[in-house]
Amino acid sequence: MSSTDEREAHEQRLRELLAGAVPTPTVPPDRMHRIHGRVLRRRRRRALAATAAAGAVVALLYGSLVVQPLRTQPASPSTERHRIEVAGGTLGLDLPDGWYATEPADPAAPAGVFVANRPLKASESCLTAPTGDFPCAPRPALSDGEALIFLRTAPGVWDTVDGTDVEASPRPAPGESCRSLGGDQEWAGPAVWLAAERLFALEADVCLRNASAATLAEVRAILGTAAYYDTTAPPASGGSGGGLRDDAK
Repeated sequence: MSSTDEREAHEQRLRELLAGAVPTPTVPPDRMHRIHGRVLRRRRRRALAATAAAGAVVALLYGSLVVQPLRTQPASPSTERHRIEVAGGTLGLDLPDGWYATEPADPAAPAGVFVANRPLKASESCLTAPTGDFPCAPRPALSDGEALIFLRTAPGVWDTVDGTDVEASPRPAPGESCRSLGGDQEWAGPAVWLAAERLFALEADVCLRNASAATLAEVRAILGTAAYYDTTAPPASGGSGGGLRDDAK
């Protein structure tokens, strides 16, 4: 045997001895179970973090809807029919939930009806002479999102023109009476008319403060469904009474 062969044989025996001396590491029996548990815990943490982030985004996007419900959330569509005696006639109003009606308490005030989207409590008398578009207003001031309507008798003031529909419309700027209530927008014009006479029986003044689109739609609906029956006028021929009108169109 050559020296080269002896050296290779010696190295082989040495490797075998070393391999036998170093113990082979054993895998714990629960190693895969622990790895699986770590993976599950990591996934749960990621899911919780994603849920929290989504909740924060929703709160950021829609938080303003919670703090300003009056300006963003529409009122219930249900309505209630009210009938009020005004100046020898009967005024019928369809009021949505959250709307109220009352008459001026002071007998010196013009005959009419106040309507608002807040509870109304008429004062016993006007502090000053009942003048202006909102005489003896049952609320001293409007809050954000509020509207105050005053329907007053005004027969013959507004007349139809060739059958064209005429209705209350926004003024370029609120008048003095509306501004004194804190309003920033005012509508004025005919509201309820006697079809048989082609004359408007009532005119409307509407004062609003930071009104939402839903509030404006409710104001239009109230004015659009108002009806007035003049009990002092004779019935129209062929009908049950010419003064009753179920809509403003």
